[in-house]
Amino acid sequence: MTHERDKARGEMLDALDDDKIRDTLKTLHGFATEQPEEDSDDETILVRHFAGGAVWRRYEDVLRHECQLPTESAPVLHEIRIACKRQRYALEMFAHAFGSHADPLIALLVTVQDCLGAHQDCVVARGYLERSQAEASDQRALAVYDDALATEQIALRAQFRRLWAQLSGKAFRRDFAALIAAL
Repeated sequence: MTHERDKARGEMLDALDDDKIRDTLKTLHGFATEQPEEDSDDETILVRHFAGGAVWRRYEDVLRHECQLPTESAPVLHEIRIACKRQRYALEMFAHAFGSHADPLIALLVTVQDCLGAHQDCVVARGYLERSQAEASDQRALAVYDDALATEQIALRAQFRRLWAQLSGKAFRRDFAALIAAL
């Protein structure tokens, strides 16, 4: 696993060491650090003009998985984790505008991410076990470990169902809408 990670990291660094990437980063840095011209006729844009829609769209991306949840398949749960991460990052990006009112919402998203991340770790570990069973000398030890991972997955799915009830529930939606309305 370490070898695969090191190889992937090397490929990532090679991809980032590209002239296009370097030029894009320079452009972004300039955009972030340059002051607007005083004589500019550009319209003033405030955070509240787009932050609410940006974070709400990310929440809709989370909720769109609702109809797939009865199956609780590992790929769907992983997609939900990614959608929660994006929503959390959007909230954190505008944290200065939302203030501490966003903290409980972000905390719930972190908890969901942690739960689904642990679930994904079990999925990946069980995949490695399945692929290595033919080569293993101690099949019993692998079976015991696989059973432990399966039990952990069941517990994590139960925890996720409770978290999903909060994340998709009226209280979260009300608090989230109030956060946006206060911009």
